[in-house]
Amino acid sequence: DLGKYSDGFVEGEMFATYKSEEELSQSVRELLNNPEQTMQMGQAARKMVLDRYSKEKQWSRFQEIISSIN
Repeated sequence: DLGKYSDGFVEGEMFATYKSEEELSQSVRELLNNPEQTMQMGQAARKMVLDRYSKEKQWSRFQEIISSIN
């Protein structure tokens, strides 16, 4: 659907949206018929999540928050 997605996710590059049941069906068919595109979308989304939410980045952000409290 056209809902709110987390920052970093890019429509068309990492996921597909739809406005109606017909668009949903069409999108699913297109992705099933294009496994290379589907794989690329999944890989791009996975890379973004791993980069953005790595343990190192989480730890760094945690330290920033703690520092701002003092």
